Amino acid sequence: MKKFKAITGAFIFCLVCLSCTDRESAFKEYIEREDWDSLLQMYDTSSDSLRANEISYIDIALAAKGELAERAFNYLQGGPACLFPDWHLQEWEAEILTDIYYQAGHIALAQRMAFEADVCYAPEHSNRMLKRLVQTNIIYCNWPIAEKYICILEKEGGKWRDWATAQREFLNRQDLVEQNEEYGIKKRCIPDENFISLDRGIVADLKDIIKANPEHRNTVEILGVYYLLALDFGVFKEFLDEYYGTEILPELPRSFAEAACMLSEETPGYWKTVGVGASTYREYVDFKNRMSAGLSLDKYRGTYWVYVMKMNTR
Repeated sequence: MKKFKAITGAFIFCLVCLSCTDRESAFKEYIEREDWDSLLQMYDTSSDSLRANEISYIDIALAAKGELAERAFNYLQGGPACLFPDWHLQEWEAEILTDIYYQAGHIALAQRMAFEADVCYAPEHSNRMLKRLVQTNIIYCNWPIAEKYICILEKEGGKWRDWATAQREFLNRQDLVEQNEEYGIKKRCIPDENFISLDRGIVADLKDIIKANPEHRNTVEILGVYYLLALDFGVFKEFLDEYYGTEILPELPRSFAEAACMLSEETPGYWKTVGVGASTYREYVDFKNRMSAGLSLDKYRGTYWVYVMKMNTR
């Protein structure tokens, strides 16, 4: 009997390991293909066992779909370091950073982190990082450098060969770059020639990018979510006061509206001034009442309010 239990336990352990391995394999495959829908479908929005890199790629996937500020708190967030992790010279950190910077329209840092990540693979290359280096150099109209990486991908890039060859049409054609749906809007995110990456910090950089290209919605959403993850309510209010009602932020996505309700604790009626609906504010009042009474908050799972509650009770 003991032997049977031991064998059974070992079998279950193997199944768990296999499941983890399968998920890790699928996770990497979806990132490689930029299949953001499939990546998001892997995760239970209420899961409390996500690794930091998984949370980061959930945020990247949501940003790529234009849904970060609407759906970020549907998933268990781990603070601002999951959106912008510190870089300790690890390739996985640089890979996350190049992806979130690219989504934010920070082309300079997206390029730098792709280069740093690729260097970590030396003497081999990361084809995905080479792809990012092609993209960013095309956006910057650095034709010889872009062509260098295109040549490497054409030679060694496997499934990326055809993609790399297709990028040749942009070489020496700034007009085509500016007309391209992806490259054009990213190119307009580049501030003037006096811009020095991280000279005044990531927040200042993102504000410069917003100023350069108010149409790039991901930049303003990533900045706002960054403030919310950090529970920086004072700065978030300044953010709303500056951008709400302009072409940059004509209306508030879900998490911003929920945070505006919380700001109304210090500034009564503030929610009305930033276009939050009365039904959302009533839900916030109900959330507070339920929390005070110790009642279930399941109906508010996925709200920014629950994130704040959990972060404040850690």
